[in-house]
Amino acid sequence: MILSKPIGKMDFQNCTHKNFGGFMVKLVVDLQREVLAYDAEWHADLEAELLADNSEQKSLWGFNYYPDDDKLEYNSLINIRPMENKSTDILDSKICAQVERVFRIWVRDE
Repeated sequence: MILSKPIGKMDFQNCTHKNFGGFMVKLVVDLQREVLAYDAEWHADLEAELLADNSEQKSLWGFNYYPDDDKLEYNSLINIRPMENKSTDILDSKICAQVERVFRIWVRDE
């Protein structure tokens, strides 16, 4: 689901895909468009949804959110890019900061 308005952290409790017992939510951000997709079993599903909505692959980054700890984990298979990011983890701290900035625009404290 691509967000159309900001949501609160508690809204993640209603995700249809409660990964790892509901403690983690998978998300994909489009840094160019500053949009966020969440609520799927795989980051690749969210990536496909954003690509169908005119996002560009180079702007998409996958990450996980742990609502109980308000923690982001910058890890996803979609982050592997042979010429730019050779890991499932986002290796560039500037990109991590951009991901968190866009995330905080869309996900608010209650």
